Amino acid sequence: MATKRKSNGGQVEDSTTNTTTSTTATNHISVEYDNDKQPSQQLQPKQQSPDQFRSFILDRPKRDGVKSRFFSTTSTTSTTSTTSKKEEELEEEEDEEEEEEEDYFQGSESESEQEAKVQKKSKSKSKSKSTKKQKLLLDNVDIESTMDEKVSLAKEKWEETWDLIHQMRLALPAPVDNLGCDSFNDDKLDPKVSRFHTLVGCMLSSQTRDEQTYACMNRLRKHGLTIENVLASDTDTLEKLIYPVSFYKRKADYLKRICIIMRDKYKGDIPPNFKELLELPGIGQKMTNLIVQVAWGRTEGIAIDVHMHRIANRLGWVHTETPDKTEIALKEWLPFERWDGINKLLVGFGQTTCTPLRPKCQNCKVNHLCPTGIENMKSINDDNNDKKKKSSSKKEKGKSFGKKK
Repeated sequence: MATKRKSNGGQVEDSTTNTTTSTTATNHISVEYDNDKQPSQQLQPKQQSPDQFRSFILDRPKRDGVKSRFFSTTSTTSTTSTTSKKEEELEEEEDEEEEEEEDYFQGSESESEQEAKVQKKSKSKSKSKSTKKQKLLLDNVDIESTMDEKVSLAKEKWEETWDLIHQMRLALPAPVDNLGCDSFNDDKLDPKVSRFHTLVGCMLSSQTRDEQTYACMNRLRKHGLTIENVLASDTDTLEKLIYPVSFYKRKADYLKRICIIMRDKYKGDIPPNFKELLELPGIGQKMTNLIVQVAWGRTEGIAIDVHMHRIANRLGWVHTETPDKTEIALKEWLPFERWDGINKLLVGFGQTTCTPLRPKCQNCKVNHLCPTGIENMKSINDDNNDKKKKSSSKKEKGKSFGKKK
């Protein structure tokens, strides 16, 4: 509070102004005036509460054509979070309930009656608070799940996505079609030998291109890809035969150890079930699924490698961090009859269209369903529009320069 003294016809008068209120308010709200409109009067917040003065400021643009930064700020912040809005509404409702309680007990009731009513009101108030907070939490869950559904268009329409990818695969063959794991399962060979070739091909293909694996298998076949020949060969010879597959030294050692296990434990055949195959050195979960499917003709899981893991996440079919988690997530919703075909479908799709570094989204038939495709196509379209604008502006500058000459 500040006191001013002024003279009026020889008389001295004291006038008290509420400068604290106006200073506090103007610290939070800045006002700009339109060039063509002026405020009708000076703000006079004398003897007004902070809330009254604030409402006076906020109503002023409607009266005097004043632009306030406060409005643009609140409009921006109001769209940031649906949850924050609901929390503010919840607090306002609680404040109103408190004011109603104060007004209610201003009557001529006894202290005991007032205390009883206060307890009753507080109980109902706490109950309503918990109910409102639960509703707020439920609303948040609904919002998040709705957003997830919007993002996963390709999962929502997974059959359409599958069919479109299959069409692209038929039109554009991939290396996996002729050089993949099932190409090592030769019906002309003895069944035990054919199954052994399938196992070796799958083991060597880990983190190796199909072309390299196929060439390596041809060299091993010429050398004699049987348990007896492998065990009779020294490690250096095996390393030269399987080079340049990834980790060729380690895989040469795995190959020898597998042959010993097959000879001693399984009578020269590969293990007959998933669990025992997975226990072999150098054979992981993805390879085990492939071997069971190709060599034994059974489907017990989905063979997921890093490429399938990448594509399934790009499509929005799963949201996982590892290939093993991708297999679990896919098995939860993908029909069993599709399990055996998804590996070749997606691996070939990744080799031809959905490549690791620069996916060819502009040539993809599912770019309107795939979240990654939608985002990349938007970026491509924006870049093309920018190029068109730049080229048109250059042409206009050239025309204007020619006219000046």
